[in-house]
Amino acid sequence: MKKPLTIFFVLFALSLFLYFYKLPQMATFDADQDYYALQYVKIFQQHQPTLLGIEASVGGIFVAPLYTYFSAITYAVSGGSPIGIFLIAMIIAALQGPLTYLLFSKLKNQNTAVIAGLLVVFSQSLWQKAFAPSVIGLTYLAGLFFFYYLCTLSKKPKSIIMLGLICGLGINLHVSLFAFVPITIIFLLWKRPRNIKIGDYIVSLIVLLVLSSPLFFFDIRHHFFLFQNFLGFLQQGSSGADSNYPDNIIRILRSLINTFASSLVPQEIFGKLLVLATLPYLFLKFKSDEAVKTAGFVLLTSFLMFCFYFGNLTDYYLYLMVAPFLFIFAGFLSTLFKLPLLKVAVAALLGLMFILNLQGIIGSVNPYNYFVKKQVVDYIKSLVRDQKTKIYFDTDPGYAVGFNYLFKRTGINIDDKNYEFLYQIVVRDDQKKPGKEFIVKRGYNSIRVIKLPIK
Repeated sequence: MKKPLTIFFVLFALSLFLYFYKLPQMATFDADQDYYALQYVKIFQQHQPTLLGIEASVGGIFVAPLYTYFSAITYAVSGGSPIGIFLIAMIIAALQGPLTYLLFSKLKNQNTAVIAGLLVVFSQSLWQKAFAPSVIGLTYLAGLFFFYYLCTLSKKPKSIIMLGLICGLGINLHVSLFAFVPITIIFLLWKRPRNIKIGDYIVSLIVLLVLSSPLFFFDIRHHFFLFQNFLGFLQQGSSGADSNYPDNIIRILRSLINTFASSLVPQEIFGKLLVLATLPYLFLKFKSDEAVKTAGFVLLTSFLMFCFYFGNLTDYYLYLMVAPFLFIFAGFLSTLFKLPLLKVAVAALLGLMFILNLQGIIGSVNPYNYFVKKQVVDYIKSLVRDQKTKIYFDTDPGYAVGFNYLFKRTGINIDDKNYEFLYQIVVRDDQKKPGKEFIVKRGYNSIRVIKLPIK
């Protein structure tokens, strides 16, 4: 028992170092972070509780509000400072690799678990998501635990209760994790486990319903607004000129391969080759290895469900499938590592993958991170004090975000009509303009503040 714990804490310490080393250069405070911060204001300062979480990017679909309250409580404990939620996000992210190792060691063997744990620790794509505290940072872990409890269901009937909990939490986290519910149902119909008691099914269902209840209460009060939007979401692609299922299947498949590839290495072609090289191992082990079979089941059923989704698709929508893929990939490398002639080659391959990811991690900089934005807002506050001020942005779409809460927290008196000061915030690549420049260490782009005359 000492060895697994030692490896767990070594991976955790390594992860913490990588995250906190780059926090001053990577801490993101954009639209989602601004949303959760303002929810803290509504819940704790304005005493306006909510039954909804954040709106999904598909529009009209909302998650349940558990993470919203978690975030609001974190802000309250830290006195309204975003630093608290950054620290929590870093600790949770640092647990991804160690927990992957711990759970996979129970499902497979030490070699597979160590390889998978290290792959997660050094995964640049997973690493970057952690610097923007939001539900996205929890999607990989949700997929990891979901996969683990599916694998243990045949030997541990009580796992059905944990699956109910994870499905309920998924409804509170991200719209992609709604897929946990149908995947679980299909898995139960496929396996038909006889050792699960009716009482355990009931408890699992109750847990799921309790965690989902805020959405039900909201819908009852608002004439089933969410239900109608969800039906519209499910029906998208079922009609219309743009409904081309073969093209959509290819689109989803490409996105899935890209997501898996980026979780391994930053180099796209190299990553895709590694993903494709894993497929023969999956086919060979599918019948003989129950855990691999379950991993393949999660990948296949998830993929088929996403094939009916015609909306915009970002990589984190597919993160629920990353853990089962890494389980297969790590098992593949572990099998090769057992062959005497291939030990050096596998070790060299892993070393190369870690080096490529580490280069990307060390070189990563977010020039518009929280600390830079805070300096910008503090600077404006020092000039305008309590006087009415108008502020507008000169920037590309999507960059004028993350300032609302900082303005409110700093106490800048924003007034777009009867203002005494007028400032422009420039967030536009590295174009030089007059004004005060704010730039992150080792960064290249900057944010500029320009005082404009009032006409």
